[in-house]
Amino acid sequence: MDDLLERVGGMACGRRLLDAARGARGVHLVGGAVRDLLLLRVPRELDVVVEGDVGALAAALGDSARNHERFGTATVRDGDCRWDLAASRAEEYARPGALPDVRPAPIEDDLLRRDLTVNAIALDLGSGELRAVDHALDDLAARRLRVLHDASFYDDPTRLWRMARYAARLGFLVESHTAKLAAEAVAAGVAERVSGARIGNELRLALGEPDPVSALDQAVALGIAPWLAPDRGRTEAALALLAEREGRADLVVLATALGEDGDDADQRLAGLDFTATERAIVRPALRAPEIAT
Repeated sequence: MDDLLERVGGMACGRRLLDAARGARGVHLVGGAVRDLLLLRVPRELDVVVEGDVGALAAALGDSARNHERFGTATVRDGDCRWDLAASRAEEYARPGALPDVRPAPIEDDLLRRDLTVNAIALDLGSGELRAVDHALDDLAARRLRVLHDASFYDDPTRLWRMARYAARLGFLVESHTAKLAAEAVAAGVAERVSGARIGNELRLALGEPDPVSALDQAVALGIAPWLAPDRGRTEAALALLAEREGRADLVVLATALGEDGDDADQRLAGLDFTATERAIVRPALRAPEIAT
């Protein structure tokens, strides 16, 4: 897979990553970055897994690092570049919806903890070797989303939100057995086991997608956001009221997609950890489509 390494090196931040990893063993580009390279897309992020301590790589990349000791991770920023580093690990969930307990593990085990097969691919930045879980490359070629095991949505219900985002962004279809598992998990109420703050974070990520209305549509179709009612026409009418590059477009999109009004919408967003300032922006935006017409 030398061509993939060449493409990584063709990006300014990718070149810096290859230089920092030179001579190190067990440094892998993982997840969405590898998926996007294989799809001939430009990666949105550079996620790196290290079989060992991430500290040496973080230091080689720059000094501006934010560490999370529980998960053995570090985020390094320098200029326009950002690298998310993590020690290779396996995960166990004490109960559905809980944050995982982690332990060091080889890259093969690390891939098995991923949300979807198309994201369970790793590129060794030294050798160029590509590693992938079963079905990953076939699913990528077929433009198909599949979980790695039947308990996936019970272990981490936020994977439902991530699947909605990837379906919208990539235009992939959910594999039939995965769709059945998702429906069963939603019917069992798994989303209610996750904190409002975590769901709010997933909602923010959906609003940050290239096509946020499509991402919200996918979430509604999966049954994880029955309080949303996305409408592209309403959204476009409301966004037309914003001056170019001014205002919080994400919150306007949210306001036009909420299936609740007034106090109900405000309470919903408060429970999802949206700030008072953000909710103050949403309230008048709820009326934006009517103002536009």
